[in-house]
Amino acid sequence: MAKTSKGFLRKNDIAAVVGFATATRGQAPWNNPKIDLYGLNEEYSWEDCEENKDPDPQKRWWKQKPENISGWYQLHPYATFTRKTNHNDPKHWEWLQKEHPFPIYMQDKYPEIPSSVKFPIEDIYNEFLTPDGRKYFTSSVALIMGHLYLLGYKRIELYGFEMASNTEYYFQRPGASWMGGRLRARGIDLYVPPSGSFLSGPAYAYEDIWIGWRQDMEVNMVKLVSKNKELKDAIEMDRGTLHAYTEIIKDHKDIKEEADKFYKELVAKEDLYELQKGRVQGMNFAIKYHDVFLNLLPNSEVPSNEEIKEMITNG
Repeated sequence: MAKTSKGFLRKNDIAAVVGFATATRGQAPWNNPKIDLYGLNEEYSWEDCEENKDPDPQKRWWKQKPENISGWYQLHPYATFTRKTNHNDPKHWEWLQKEHPFPIYMQDKYPEIPSSVKFPIEDIYNEFLTPDGRKYFTSSVALIMGHLYLLGYKRIELYGFEMASNTEYYFQRPGASWMGGRLRARGIDLYVPPSGSFLSGPAYAYEDIWIGWRQDMEVNMVKLVSKNKELKDAIEMDRGTLHAYTEIIKDHKDIKEEADKFYKELVAKEDLYELQKGRVQGMNFAIKYHDVFLNLLPNSEVPSNEEIKEMITNG
C-alpha cells in the first residue's frame, strides 16, 4: 500500500477508470489485483451478478466486485445526486448513504454519506492551471485524471470515455484531451483502448479532406442565415405595404394591376425564404452528420482519402 503526498492510499502503480461509453467500457481490467479500478456515479446499477436478472447484457456490464474497488467518484452537486428522478438509478441516494469498502470522492465530506471523502479540487486547480493561470476542467474525467496523478499513479487507463456524441459530452472532450496531453507530457503512461475514438483522429489535411468541406459549409451557412434574416425583414415590410395596397384598391381600382404585381413579388420572396431556410436546415444536418460520422466510428472504419474520392466520384 503506497501512501501519496496528498495523504491518500493506493495499492498499485496502475489505475483504471471506467466510464459509461459502450464502445470500450467492457474492456476494463475487471478484478485485476495489480490494477486499482475506479467507478463513478451510478455504474454499480449495471452490476453483472445473480441479483441483476435483466437479460439485456448492456444492463449487466459492471463486473468489479465491491471489495476490489479502489475508489468511486460522484462529483456532482448535492441536489443532483439526491434527486428522486435519477433515470440511471432512482435509489442512488440510498446507495450513497450505505457504508462501502472504498472511498467515494465528492465535493464535500457529508455526514449522511459515511464513505464520502472531500475531493481535493483546489489541489487539482493549483497543479493544472493553464500557463496563463486559467482553470480548464470541462468534464469529470479531466478532474479524475488530475486526481489520479496526485495520488501517484504511474499509468492511468481510461475505459468507457469517448465523449463523441453531439451532446454535452462533445463539448467536454477538448478539456479531457488537454488534461490527457498534460499527463503524457509529465511522463504518465496514459492508455486508451485503440478501438475507441478518444485521443485519436485522422490527421488534418493529410488523412481527412472532409474538414475543408465542413469549413466551407459552415461559412456558407452563416452567410445564408444572415441573408435569410434580411429577406425575412423585407418580407414583413412588404406585407405591411400589401395591406396598405388592399385598403387603397377599394377606392382606386386603377392601381390594382400594380398591387397584383407587388403581391406576386412578395410571394416569390416568401418562396425564396422557405427554400433558403430548407438549405440551412440541410447544411446543419450535414455538419451534424459529419460530426457523428468522424467521431463515432473507430479509426479503422474512417474512410481514407482514396475511398472518399471514390465515393464522391461514384455518387
